[in-house]
Amino acid sequence: MPLGGYADVLEELTLGVRAGGTLVPQSATEVLERTSAAAGRVARGIEHGIDEIPVARRADASEAARLLARAAGSSGRGAAAIEAAPRLLVRRLETRGMPHGAMLESTAADIRRGVALIDGITEIGTPSLRSSTMDARESAAVIATRRSAVREQLAGSLDDDARRVIADGPPHGVVRRAFASRPLQAMLGQDVLGADRAASAGSNVIVAPVHAGLWDIGRINVGHDLPMRTLAVDWLWDLPLVGPMLDDLHAYPVSLGDSRRAVDITRGVLADGQDLLMYPSGTIPLTRAPMPARTGIARIAIETGTPIVPVGESMTAPARAYGMRPASKALQGAHRSAMAWGDPIPTAHLDPTSEHDVIALAAEVESRQRELSTQARAH
Repeated sequence: MPLGGYADVLEELTLGVRAGGTLVPQSATEVLERTSAAAGRVARGIEHGIDEIPVARRADASEAARLLARAAGSSGRGAAAIEAAPRLLVRRLETRGMPHGAMLESTAADIRRGVALIDGITEIGTPSLRSSTMDARESAAVIATRRSAVREQLAGSLDDDARRVIADGPPHGVVRRAFASRPLQAMLGQDVLGADRAASAGSNVIVAPVHAGLWDIGRINVGHDLPMRTLAVDWLWDLPLVGPMLDDLHAYPVSLGDSRRAVDITRGVLADGQDLLMYPSGTIPLTRAPMPARTGIARIAIETGTPIVPVGESMTAPARAYGMRPASKALQGAHRSAMAWGDPIPTAHLDPTSEHDVIALAAEVESRQRELSTQARAH
């Protein structure tokens, strides 16, 4: 089930509340809104397909649907309450977490119990990712066909500016060369494990790291020379130094709440054979547990036949949502970090019209991110 990751994030937020910490409303409400949507979707799916579930397991399935529906309602109401809560006078971007602790804890517990009840019911669980039986030639033919279809679809819908963004091509400027340098890698104290695995895909790839902090775009570019395009939220261009860095990396923006244009550009970039950096979670949860992967990356990857390279990391962001003091954060920042790159996940054998394949791929990316993060921490 792909819901366990939301419980992990909620439990991390609960730990921060217990420690007397604060919540960042924008981040906390996004976590809860996505939790509500995911839990509600699974609950409705169970109720809709209850007749297909073995009779012996229907009672468990019905109880799981009840628990997940309750979790969806609780997290939805919690998001509204946090959004309406007053901000602290000293730090206007935060609000006190104590009033919301019980809701966070009970929602996480309902999700855990619901997932445990339906574990093993194949009619409910996340579809398994089908292994590929294609050889390299068959895979290349499928990818070429899918990308030709994408280019044909985009031909009449892209404006001239979007076409210029796609034609901008891979980054090769000063910033890209600096990130690839050994001295910068040594200065940052960051080890890079297995970045050469991206080349084993035999074509362009989507690099899919865990999203932990604002400087992730810099960290993921360190220690290798893969010329990745970058999809980044539009307000990053307003930050000092960050905007010019993104321009040098040939990044392009996505606007929150209006992503259609950025999605079309992304499809064009991949159909053009360029490598792309894309964060599956789409957001930073401000906890040490990474936000679960969304299905957007899986949908685009399957549509264009592009392999996904998952990346884990050893230092996720505790941030203030976890109640960490500035001194603790400074000490943690002094530690070495590591990024662990995984083997490419092929997508050409998956069906672009199958929602099951999309969900299974997103769950697989998330699962591999977690495994690779464990490897990075062990390193």
